[in-house]
Amino acid sequence: MSLSLPPVILVDTSVLCALLKVPNRDSEAALCAETLKQYVAEQAALLLPMATLLETGNHIAQNGDERQRLHTAKLFVALVEGGLRDRPSPFAVAKFPDEPTLRKWLAVFPEKASLNAQRRKGLGLGDVSILDEYERQCAQNPRRLVRIWTLDHGLRRERPPASRM
Repeated sequence: MSLSLPPVILVDTSVLCALLKVPNRDSEAALCAETLKQYVAEQAALLLPMATLLETGNHIAQNGDERQRLHTAKLFVALVEGGLRDRPSPFAVAKFPDEPTLRKWLAVFPEKASLNAQRRKGLGLGDVSILDEYERQCAQNPRRLVRIWTLDHGLRRERPPASRM
């Protein structure tokens, strides 16, 4: 009998907006809520990358009426604060970048921004940062499944755990 370690899940903006029911960004809210229940049951490490936090905050401020924005902003703050502290929360905030990391993202950004001709758009700096965090988590967690949980098909990634010796 082999015991598998809980997965590491990087939460993308599209999913966090759905979970928070951000107006105009919540069409998959029910599906995301069900998936979240499964991840919590698996004791998955749910990481909120910097880009997810910044982009979700922007979507909250730009969608819905004043009452909806206030309500959703308060939910968002409570969720993120729970991930920063020892409060019971399924989420944790991923490490914020230092200057060398930001410089690494900036070095590849022009190339990434110009890619993906079939979709007629490239990768934004937020996606570049999430992909870098994904690679970092894969390197740090070789025996765990690492996944980007997203509704954006172009950003989806999943690396199964390395085989045990």
